[in-house]
Amino acid sequence: TWSCFFFCQTFKSEFVTSYKYNLNQQNFIQRRPDRSSKFLNTISVQSISASLRQHGLGIVSTAINHAYQFLSKKFQTFSEFLVDEYIQSLISKEVRWFDESKETTNSVYPFSRALTFASEFRKLGVTNKGLTCLDKCRILVTEIGNSLGFVRMVQSAGRKYCSDAAQFLPATVVNHKFYVASDEDGAEEEKIPDTPVTKAAKNIDEAILALNKNLGKKSDYIRVLRRVFRGTLLKSDCAHLEGFFAIIPALCLGWIEASLQGKEMMHKKSANRDGYFTDDGFAMGIAFILSVLGQNDQFDSLNWFESLREKLDSDQDDINSKRDAQVFRSQVLAVNSQKSSMFGSFFTQAEEKETGEYGEDELTILNMMGKRISGNKREMEILFYSMHGARKFFRSG
Repeated sequence: TWSCFFFCQTFKSEFVTSYKYNLNQQNFIQRRPDRSSKFLNTISVQSISASLRQHGLGIVSTAINHAYQFLSKKFQTFSEFLVDEYIQSLISKEVRWFDESKETTNSVYPFSRALTFASEFRKLGVTNKGLTCLDKCRILVTEIGNSLGFVRMVQSAGRKYCSDAAQFLPATVVNHKFYVASDEDGAEEEKIPDTPVTKAAKNIDEAILALNKNLGKKSDYIRVLRRVFRGTLLKSDCAHLEGFFAIIPALCLGWIEASLQGKEMMHKKSANRDGYFTDDGFAMGIAFILSVLGQNDQFDSLNWFESLREKLDSDQDDINSKRDAQVFRSQVLAVNSQKSSMFGSFFTQAEEKETGEYGEDELTILNMMGKRISGNKREMEILFYSMHGARKFFRSG
């Protein structure tokens, strides 16, 4: 089946760059259809569970190993990105500024600072596709998150398969062994010849053991990967990663902009880039890196989402007040037009036309700005809750 092929080839191909992860529904959605296809492929927990039912649990270890190897390569690339001297100077400068300005900013990282910080990366150059170094970092973090989303789906599919199979076993059989090679006193009996009955007993014992193993805590591959990467980093020199939390606000702004563009492209027939409506791999990647580096508290100290929410609310209130004022002016103009038709106009026709057209154009612009701010607020809330949920997966313990 296609699911089996997906299991074996996913991390040898460009899977993490070709699919978008949905955290809540636990599925992957193809970014663009294959050639000569009008449909998008989707990968869900149910499809992986069906593949496990057909091919067995042995393929799980193979898939997790592929994911681990892929994560190792991507994390190495991520480390090489942050070790750059120019990027290190930018991050160190930002960390020092925040430490020195905590009293004046009330320990809130301002939106304007994040916007300026993001613009600094544009000075390093832009690719033909309009991507900056910060955009490349965001895409890299998303790919790391997509691979972890895949691991979570395999974990959930394995537990679903085992729970579906365990319902056919009586409760008294779960800890019972059908094949016993010794008597009750522990004395070894004579060698039991291999017969179809003994082979069946061994197979049943192995199946029950596999079900119990995959339903237990040892199958929590997400936390296993966290422990492995964290243990490796503790043994190595990773001083250049200590300021990663300071770059997250700028990355979030890039993600919000990219997410809005992706959703806008879904409504266009002649789109020049991929359209998508979900991209939770970024939240998974940020949560994983913060947990591995032990920087959750440092990121929380920025109070970034509170700052962003306050900025967007302020912009929304400003737009609403300007819009109300413009509507009031339009209504006054309409009343004056009615009076002028009865008693004569105080303005020339040219002045009335110019004022009316200007008011309509300004109102249209304000409505567009209002929709844009509402979209930014929606994407900000999506990112906030996605990151909050993803961080629960990587708690220590």
